Amino acid sequence: MIRRSITTEPPLMQFMREVLEPFHSVRKRLNLEYRMRKSNAYGSPKHPPQRAAQL
Repeated sequence: MIRRSITTEPPLMQFMREVLEPFHSVRKRLNLEYRMRKSNAYGSPKHPPQRAAQL
């Protein structure tokens, strides 16, 4: 029987988190860049396109 405190997560969950964390952060950064590029290309009320600002 494995003794561990209730606050710590199961070893499998910890392992999965350590393995998947880099992929998750990369995906989040790519998603953020993609969304910013989209909003810059088409423009939106909150973020007007940067081409308009340069003109």
